[in-house]
This record gives sequence, C-alpha cells and structure tokens, in this order.
Amino acid sequence: MAEEMSTCKETLDETFSGLLASGDFSDLTITCQGTIFNVHKSVVCFQSRFFRNAVKEGAFKGETGVVDLPDDNPDAVKAMLQFVYSRAYGREDPLCNIDMPLHARTYCLAQRLSLDYLMKYAAGRLEAILHTQHSGLQPQPQPEMWAATVREIYANTAEDDRIRDVIITAALRNLSHLLEEKDGAFSNMMVEFGEFGRDLARATRHAPIFRDETFNPPIRTTTSDEDSASEIVELRCSLCDLYWRGEKQLIYGGNDFICSGCGKGDALLPNYYDQTLFYTRDCDCEDNRPGEKRLWCSKGRDRLVWYCAGCNDFEDRF
Repeated sequence: MAEEMSTCKETLDETFSGLLASGDFSDLTITCQGTIFNVHKSVVCFQSRFFRNAVKEGAFKGETGVVDLPDDNPDAVKAMLQFVYSRAYGREDPLCNIDMPLHARTYCLAQRLSLDYLMKYAAGRLEAILHTQHSGLQPQPQPEMWAATVREIYANTAEDDRIRDVIITAALRNLSHLLEEKDGAFSNMMVEFGEFGRDLARATRHAPIFRDETFNPPIRTTTSDEDSASEIVELRCSLCDLYWRGEKQLIYGGNDFICSGCGKGDALLPNYYDQTLFYTRDCDCEDNRPGEKRLWCSKGRDRLVWYCAGCNDFEDRF
C-alpha cells in the first residue's frame, strides 16, 4: 500500500509539473520583468492568499487575468511556481553553493506571498548549504554570493526573523574568509548594511566557537625539523571547576592529563561553552623546549590559576 501511495504521488507531481511547463489549460498569467508564466488559478490561488486576492481584485476591475510582479526576481518567481506545482525547485544537487542567493530570494518572496511551506523549504535549503560549508564537505562560496544573500535577507525581512540568525551564525564561522579583502563584495555589503554589521558584532559575544577560531588560533611552535601548528584543546575539571587550555600534545603527551588543581584526572571534560577568557605569557623557568614555557591562565568560579607545562609550576590565586 505504501509503495502504491508513493507511486501515485510521483505521478501526480509529474502531472502538475507538466502543466506548469506546458501551460496547457492556463487561465492566469504571471509576469515578472519580461518573463511570462502561464499558470492555473486552481493551483496558485488555492495555496497563496496573495494570488487569491489579486485575482479577485482583478476580476472586480474587469482586468484580463494578468498578475504582474515587477519588483521580484524572475528566478525566484520560477522557483516559487515550481514549488507550488511540485513541492520542490532548483537543481538536482540540493547543496549547490551558487544557489545561496536564490534560496534567500525565494524565502523572501514566499514570505510576501504567504507561502509558509515554501518559506520553510527555502530556509532549509539555505541552512543545508551553510552546514556543509562549515563541515568542510563543500568549498566555501565566493564573498559575492554571501553578499548577495545577506543583502536580500536584510533588505526584505523583519529584525526578529529567524533567517537572520541563521545567516549571522554561518557568517561568524566564515568571517576570516569573507573579510579577506578590505574592499571586497562582502566588506562593501557590510558598509551598506550597517544593521547586519551591528548584529554580527553583537553575536560574537555569544559565539565561543568564533572566539576560539578567530582570537585563539593554533600556536605555532618551531623545531629543528619543521614549523608546525599544534591543536589547541580545552578541558574543564568537574571537581574543582578549573578550566585548562593548551596544546594537545603538551596536555596529553600520550598520558592521561592530571588536573593540577585537585590532582584528579578522571573528572576532566571537554569544555564546549567557554565562559572565560584565556591568556598566555612566558614563564621564568629555564625550560627551553619549544612551546612548553607558556603560562596558561584559567578562571574558574572564584579562582585564577597560572600553570606552566615546562616546569610544572602551579600557582593558585584566590
């Protein structure tokens, strides 16, 4: 039964898609900047209050069944109609980077036309692309695409629209790439949309991942063989509530790390929610091994701790 239902749905989707492509039996025309779409009132008016009202108003005025969308993007209008007829739009590859601006435009158009399902679909497509970029599954898009996406969202959505949170969070993760050129497309867009720049700056207060990746890059250590970057790890002791941050190879070194605060090693947990700032300075010890003279500062609830991995000095300041 389930297989039969699936087959019927696919057949119905193909039928509706064919109607849009052929324009057969069309009784309504939608125009957008010279592009003409021959559609059907029973399909578009049933799903959109905007078109329903437009058709009623046009009939009252004696007009000839044409709805013009002069200020919208033709590609977004096409995507909207594809979705209305088949519950999907766009390329076969749903994670294509170059479709970021299209999803943003389609989202904004769907919002204006009262197409809630299309809003959710377009937002989901955009979020999926942003997620794969952060996961490294796809190359980062060009700043021009990002600029066009942000411009569309910030020019056409309300301040409390969730789609703004989505694009802000993703921008934080890609900021070093996006702002690489001072006069690049993304930088110029930030000058144009001060509201976006404000939201981006405010969001850094609540973005530990952004702070770690941007302000605490891997520390470079020089050896006789090579110049390498050590991975930075951060741990929290669940017993004494101290935070430890340092180079992975120095903290672990092939052995379990022991907390110098309480002497325990089985209570250390990864610290994903950075509630403190960490600083480094050189220790006065005579250990000259590269990277081991750093003094790591960690602030717990009421304790300020300095620790040197070179001489194993531990200073607890209450």
